[in-house]
Amino acid sequence: MALNELRNWLHFPYENAQLNASIHRRLLVVNGNETFVDEQATALLAQLAPDLTVNTFYSAKLKGKNRQNLLGNEWDIAVLDCRSVFRPSILMAVAGTVKKSGCLVLLCPDLEKWPHNVNLDFISFGYEQKHSRYLRYFVTHLKLQPWVCFHNENETIIPDNAVLAANTNKQNTAAPFKSADQEKAFTELQALYNKKALNATITAPRGRGKSSLLGLFTVHLLKQGQNILLTSSNIENIANILQRLPFNDDDQRLSISSRKTRLELDSGTLQWVAPDDPRLVNDHDEQWDILIVDEAASIPLPSLQSFISHHHHWLLSTTLQGYEGSGSGFMLKLMPTLESNRVSHITLTSPIRWYDNDLLERFLTSHCLFNSSLSLSPKRDDDLEIQHAVFSIEEINRLSLEDVSSIMQLLASAHYQTTPDDFMRIYDSPETVLAVLRIEHQIVAACIVNKEGGEKLAPLASDIADGKRRPKGHLGAQRLALLSANKDTALLNYWRINRIAVIPHLQSLGLGSNMLKQIIKEAQSEGVDAVSTSYGATHELHAFWEANKFSIVDTGRKPNKASGETSAMALLPLTDNARALTVTLQNLQTAISASATFSSLSESLQTLYVKKVLHFASGYRQLGDAQPYLIAIAHYQRANAGLSEKLITQDVLSALTSGMESVHALQAQLGANGIKELQAIIRKSIDSEKLASLMTK
Repeated sequence: MALNELRNWLHFPYENAQLNASIHRRLLVVNGNETFVDEQATALLAQLAPDLTVNTFYSAKLKGKNRQNLLGNEWDIAVLDCRSVFRPSILMAVAGTVKKSGCLVLLCPDLEKWPHNVNLDFISFGYEQKHSRYLRYFVTHLKLQPWVCFHNENETIIPDNAVLAANTNKQNTAAPFKSADQEKAFTELQALYNKKALNATITAPRGRGKSSLLGLFTVHLLKQGQNILLTSSNIENIANILQRLPFNDDDQRLSISSRKTRLELDSGTLQWVAPDDPRLVNDHDEQWDILIVDEAASIPLPSLQSFISHHHHWLLSTTLQGYEGSGSGFMLKLMPTLESNRVSHITLTSPIRWYDNDLLERFLTSHCLFNSSLSLSPKRDDDLEIQHAVFSIEEINRLSLEDVSSIMQLLASAHYQTTPDDFMRIYDSPETVLAVLRIEHQIVAACIVNKEGGEKLAPLASDIADGKRRPKGHLGAQRLALLSANKDTALLNYWRINRIAVIPHLQSLGLGSNMLKQIIKEAQSEGVDAVSTSYGATHELHAFWEANKFSIVDTGRKPNKASGETSAMALLPLTDNARALTVTLQNLQTAISASATFSSLSESLQTLYVKKVLHFASGYRQLGDAQPYLIAIAHYQRANAGLSEKLITQDVLSALTSGMESVHALQAQLGANGIKELQAIIRKSIDSEKLASLMTK
């Protein structure tokens, strides 16, 4: 009986379409043992109307591009099997494909047992978490929703359709537009183009028709004879845009799905290019009239700035919040770099794929993105008593939903990209310490700290220092152990500042430094050896950490894929062992920056250079990590022509000391086809036994 009622409820909007019943998207949670869930899911989806679109997804398979490929797809009923893996980003991705009046069906274990039966594969090595605090929080709030349908072996709770009723205010929009928002935005873009002032950003939460707007505007530009350069981090992201272009025959439509990247319409041309294509930054190529960047938040900020500087007319589009990550931090970093007097900001707010005030979207936004429309500005306009800020260490699962939302929004706004999965990691990682500052009970600053190193790494300390092993977590401790090539470094106890954020309105007033001082006191009382941090290397951040007595001990060589910034690592030593480590790493950094000769180094640094090259020769370190040490030793061998031990064979020695030491130059000189072959050639050229003898001398 219950199954029949449930099937009727699931099919209701489609079997009664003639009644014009407008209801919100729905959520059905089928939970219990594996056999029960499989049987019920099969029975529920049997005998569906042939015109309904249905798809089943498995969380374990929705990773990387498989998840990104969901963009642009729509289903009446989407089934998500999350019994083996649960990730909020996957839940949001699948939920975003469900159409108006449709249903998201979750297949999961018994709700009471689920938090104790979940795969937490992100927990740091040496730590144990037997249950998911995040999932317990999620399930608790899920069960409070009166519009959600629950079905298990013991009971079936079907919500009243009145709870699901949607307010359908008809908007006066003309085809091809699907919302007044979209039509208004198109008109504004058209006006900017006509005035030859098309420098604009389009932002929107998911499901607002941003991609289809870009498609419509692209068609308009092509019909005006414009040549458009279109880029995005993934060609799959532009499927929705291309779907809006008019095709004359099936062959042309097929060529799009086959990754054709150039289209011609009337006298205009559309060309898609990858973000590293030189045409994006070619001042001498006057073929392109307009640049369009889709999902701009997924492209490094320096790249975007470079693109803009090479094009007179451009349009940036990005999703503000969704499973891909929050774009709010991206916008906070991008906006100050643009000339505000000549850039137009267009925002879409009205949903197209679902009704206004959609129940499913509101729940997921509140409990996966922790965004409940709270203000990040102070509640009062008058000066707050900064000196009366109250510091505390908190357990996140004991905070109110309002406080959790404030903290998560604060962290998301201050960082380039924050995904829903980041919030789950914060909740469930047992090594996490949460520090907050409050003024008049309002959270104005927050910091996520990770405990690292110590005895938990003892079984792997030597392998970590050599580069043989990279266990989960302990990012700072592992980086320091690799830098120093010393197992004892991994055994020191660290607190790593993972994220720190202050309400934008109250920045530069000393709140961040105030909180750091309190965290350092807390760390000292816990017997921590050092407080560490890694951050995007900018002048402002260098100044902040140095002002708080942190010493920069390493700077990265490769830019971060999201922010485009190279990383810096800073350390605040609290014990003698940590102070000695800091001095060693600073000396190492100075020697590398100055391209110091091997002979001029102290014995301890010479030993460190040799150890790192030996690790590379053994295959434990990559060339990028060992290259400066390898080059110094090569120059040492060349300068000492009478050296009895030939450490490196002559051909490789000549390449390493040629002055053309980039990876591409080395590949060309040594005839290597790719980085793997280059590394193999150089490793084979090193006489490890003779090199090791340098340390004994």
